Amino acid sequence: MTSAMRSATLFGKAIEVPDSFTNPSLRPTLLIA
Repeated sequence: MTSAMRSATLFGKAIEVPDSFTNPSLRPTLLIA
């Protein structure tokens, strides 16, 4: 899921919203990233 991490950094909040629904564990990871 490295691609998701990179996309999350680029999109930021845009990815944080859908990701939080799919995997709540990724939500804090995006905030840190």
